[in-house]
Amino acid sequence: MSVTAAPTASCALHDAGTCRSCPHLALPIPDQLAAKQSRVAALLAEHVPADLWQAPAASAPTGFRNKAKMVVAGTAAHPTLGILDGAGCGVDLRTCPLHVPAIEAALPVLADLVTELGLRPYDVPTRHGELKYILVTASPDDDLMVRFVLRSRRYLERLRAAVPDLRRRLPQLAVAAVNIQSVHQAVIEGPEEIVLTEEDRLLMRLSLPSPGLGSRAGRRAESVELPLYLPTRSFFQTNTAVAEALYATAHDWAEEADPARVWDLFCGVGGFALALAAPGRRVLGVEVSA
Repeated sequence: MSVTAAPTASCALHDAGTCRSCPHLALPIPDQLAAKQSRVAALLAEHVPADLWQAPAASAPTGFRNKAKMVVAGTAAHPTLGILDGAGCGVDLRTCPLHVPAIEAALPVLADLVTELGLRPYDVPTRHGELKYILVTASPDDDLMVRFVLRSRRYLERLRAAVPDLRRRLPQLAVAAVNIQSVHQAVIEGPEEIVLTEEDRLLMRLSLPSPGLGSRAGRRAESVELPLYLPTRSFFQTNTAVAEALYATAHDWAEEADPARVWDLFCGVGGFALALAAPGRRVLGVEVSA
């Protein structure tokens, strides 16, 4: 019996040569996973025997990315949201098929906002302009966190005043913020963050297996909620389904080993720590950011 390999993801931007951010896109998904798994196994061969590796958690080929980091370029009248080419000019990636549908639907609205408010994109070659990035994060419930990275506070009040109208056009907008990044460097965020909404963090409502289920098959049959709260400058896995698989695997391992004490080093928003929490178990998360 022959087995047909899963098809590759379809992307007009990649096929046209407009974007090469996904260099392995031409390979079938199983081949991509095999190549990456082989690379990781080779790097860790001295520490992890080959027969201990579990099968990798496969991602959906499209519509999985919960965060968009869009460089804003062009002009206020005709902005591009995406990346820069070798000359520092904008390449528009609003139609990138990797983003979850909630982000894909929000990007045209945000591009229109740039035009309506006259927000001048930052031009890297000339070092002129103000708006550097638009960062959008979507939760499993399709709620959105939108952050505008500016060179200065010049457009701050203009954006603050626009939030009520933006919420009418994007009812799922939960958090809006401005980040000030004043230096001319390949750095996305600066140290100053101004939240424009009452809510200052995004609820990521994940699904993990119920205690004692222990298997991936069981996780599909029954699950419990793992609520994580993302502040504006926090890190989270960009693939929500894979994040759930990571936390679920750690949960299964802890159920088998049943440790009395767990340390989650560099714990971020606490996904692993909370997934491992159980009655009679002491879990300590260590993180530089309160």
